[in-house]
Amino acid sequence: MGVFIKVKDSISYFTHDGANEGFRCQYFGSMEGGKGFVIMVNSDNGTIIPEIENSIAKTYNLKGLFSTKIKKIVTVDSVVLNSYTGEYKLNQQLILRVTREKDKLFIRGTNQPRFQVFAELQNTFFVTSFDAEIEFAKDEKGKLTKMILSQNGMKFDAPKIK
Repeated sequence: MGVFIKVKDSISYFTHDGANEGFRCQYFGSMEGGKGFVIMVNSDNGTIIPEIENSIAKTYNLKGLFSTKIKKIVTVDSVVLNSYTGEYKLNQQLILRVTREKDKLFIRGTNQPRFQVFAELQNTFFVTSFDAEIEFAKDEKGKLTKMILSQNGMKFDAPKIK
């Protein structure tokens, strides 16, 4: 709860997002210059919000908020994909379950919708519906030990438990 401060391209913004059943929202305000915006969508799926944010930031020249990324998807061998399936404990309340369907990898958090992840490297995946990266990490013996979730500038370790 509360306001968060994000520094992007040396410009400080205060920001927060929110959700209620059937609605998603996000706001940004600059700490200098008084520029800002609020986005509200009437949907349980807020995947359009980053696109709207990018359009507003580009149109009004809001430095640091225009963040379109071009990523290349690579093919990962099916044996490697299989090794990533299982359960990872992000915290006491949140278990991330990784499943595979054909050549696609999916993740579902406890009581959350499933989302597909796309391979950028053999062990690093990205999400298209929100800004996050997933890295599968091995120990010095080559055993898969954890998933590293990178989101909103922070990294979270999720040890493999199954």
